[in-house]
Amino acid sequence: MPEMLKTRTGGKDVYGGGLNSVGDSVAEAKANLMSCLADARADYMVRGFVPYDVEFSYQYDQQSFFDYFSFLNVSEIAKRADINPSLMRQYVCGMKHAGEKTYMRMTECMKEIVTELNTAAFV
Repeated sequence: MPEMLKTRTGGKDVYGGGLNSVGDSVAEAKANLMSCLADARADYMVRGFVPYDVEFSYQYDQQSFFDYFSFLNVSEIAKRADINPSLMRQYVCGMKHAGEKTYMRMTECMKEIVTELNTAAFV
């Protein structure tokens, strides 16, 4: 499963499944990963193999997540996850680092939001 990490220079780094990419933003890192995948598939076919289908699932640190999904309200999600909104903003801007329990609460909160969105419809 590819992981999204912030690099020391502030860029984003994606790795997994033998592929690596980097970009100045999550979107750029993902685009570069897709380019790496296309190159790998082409190389695979040149060698006479049939490339298999690949699905990606991304893991984010909090800062990268809220940077990429900037339309989400950090404070409101913090409240839903029972995390102090002020502390959450410090996590998002990199001033503090969340522990494992906080990441677990965020993961559960995001699962609930995804479930709600998947069952929503406009009338």
